[in-house]
Amino acid sequence: MIKMKKLNVVLEVPTEEKASILEKQGFERVGGEPAPAADRFATMKDLQEATDAIYAHISETFQKMGEAMYERLHSALTAAQDKPKAAKASKKEEPHGGTDQPDSADSAK
Repeated sequence: MIKMKKLNVVLEVPTEEKASILEKQGFERVGGEPAPAADRFATMKDLQEATDAIYAHISETFQKMGEAMYERLHSALTAAQDKPKAAKASKKEEPHGGTDQPDSADSAK
């Protein structure tokens, strides 16, 4: 990028042509070089290398995610097996089908 300055305005331009236009408008060159020309097109080899790199990254990421999920699942199952099972609390039933707990029907009238 070529830096151009006029008073307190600083602009960066990528090409020599744009820099010359700004010089005609009173800008001065501060520094920098023009951006490299994009005259090279991507070849099939370039695209294949990029595809392989992306595929490797995605595969590695999914493998790490799978391992992390396995570890969490395994630790959760181990913790669940180690916990003592809580006994169910049952109400004591009386022979006539009621409970020993008072309710509105059993209250004194």
